[in-house]
Formats: sequence, C-alpha cells, structure tokens
Amino acid sequence: MRGRALAVAAPVAALALAIGFFLLKTRQLAGGLGVEAFPLDDAWIHMQFARNLAEGRGFSYNPGVPVSGSTAPLWTLALGGAFAVLGSHPVLAKVLGIAATLGSAWLAGRLALIWAGRRDLALLASVLVALAGPMVWGALSGMEVTLAAFLVTAALVLHAR
Repeated sequence: MRGRALAVAAPVAALALAIGFFLLKTRQLAGGLGVEAFPLDDAWIHMQFARNLAEGRGFSYNPGVPVSGSTAPLWTLALGGAFAVLGSHPVLAKVLGIAATLGSAWLAGRLALIWAGRRDLALLASVLVALAGPMVWGALSGMEVTLAAFLVTAALVLHAR
C-alpha cells in the first residue's frame, strides 16, 4: 500500500512543484508586472486572432477582415478553442504553454525509456526538459514554442515505438 501511495503522491508533488516554479518564473519574466504580461507583442497578436475565432468573427485580426497574419495558426486555433470554452483571458496562453511544456517533459521521459530502457534516465530527461530555460521562457511567452516542442517530441515517441 505504501508503494502505491508513493506512486500517486510523487507525480502530484512533482506537478505542484512545477506549477509553483512556473508561477515564480512568470513574475520574473514579466518584470514583476504580473501573470498577464508577455515578453513579445506577437503573443497579443495570437490572442487577438484567437479572441475573434472564439467570438465567431473568423480567422482575423480585425473582426470580419480575414488576413494571414498569424505566424503559428495551430497555436492560434488552440488558443481560440480555449478562449471559446473558458473565456478570452491572456493567462490561458500561459496555461496552455505550461501544459505543453509538462507534456513535452513527460514525452521526453517516455522517449528516454524507449531508447535507454532506464527509469532514472527517463526521469532525468523529463526534469531537464521541464526546467530548460528556453522551455520555461516559451511556456510563459504566450507563443507557440512549447506546442511545437510537444508535437515534435510526440512524433519522436511514435516513431521510436
């Protein structure tokens, strides 16, 4: 029973620590401005497109004027879906980024387990990906960085199976 409890508690504790880490980092990256600040204006462009999608105004920056101004349409669509379900709040871009980072970290662990067959290396791979500077920055930037990492890592896992 004790081993089973540890098997459940360890991932929950790791997830709680990771979320705390990301919350701390978001304050640092935003220069103390809070969780709604982003380091690049491109994040706001994605969110404007996503907001219009969520409100039924099409794939546009200005309502009713379709343009190809999104440099990462899949990210914009993901944000649009989140905005449609949960409301258009900038924090959702960071939530999706953190989720994609943690998903990438988990997949990196799976990949290490497939390639090396060692749980210790799988754990190390997961931790290194989750805490890598570019991944943390990407998760909190409101940009598509971590979604791209997640998709590439998922493709590698599927290929390696």
